[in-house]
Amino acid sequence: MDCYNGEIVGLAMDDNMKKGLCIKAFESACRSQSAVGMILHSDRGSQFTSAAFRNVLARHGAIQSMNGTGCCYDNARMESFFATLKKEKLYKIKTEQLSMAQVKALCSGTS
Repeated sequence: MDCYNGEIVGLAMDDNMKKGLCIKAFESACRSQSAVGMILHSDRGSQFTSAAFRNVLARHGAIQSMNGTGCCYDNARMESFFATLKKEKLYKIKTEQLSMAQVKALCSGTS
């Protein structure tokens, strides 16, 4: 999410929360914005502190910002976005009966 205007600039979905997913989401944002040198804020999860993720950030000249240990308030904007996404999209469909591709299409509005 671009904190300047609230626009979602990168998106990736998978059945896990590993570093590869975070790399895909970050690279998606870089492609959509032709961005170089941005600030990326995240929590201190192992996927965000991995060497692979940090190498991708370095390739794009990104500066990594992280919250303090045990401090959840600085991610409130993204938590609010995901709560709204779930309420307005996911909880209205029977996702357990769909493939991941179908859920992705429904959430991105391409169905």
